[in-house]
Amino acid sequence: MKTTQKTGGGWYKRAQECDYAPSGAVTVERYSDRTWAVYVNGDLLCVTMYKKGAYAVKALLERLWREYVIMKEKLEAAAGDGWD
Repeated sequence: MKTTQKTGGGWYKRAQECDYAPSGAVTVERYSDRTWAVYVNGDLLCVTMYKKGAYAVKALLERLWREYVIMKEKLEAAAGDGWD
């Protein structure tokens, strides 16, 4: 019997393809035989039991990074418009 790895819903694929954070800032790598690690700028952030969970953490961090950049740009634009 041939087994295939489940990849979950569409969010899982989007998490793998997401590129909002700076290039290479958030990475997922195998930590041991049964666990996956999430690294931020080379520093270990967390270890998960499932690959899907590690990519969910990665997607969350990248989404937060994107929202941070958007808010920063809005604040800088507002400061430049005389809102001081």
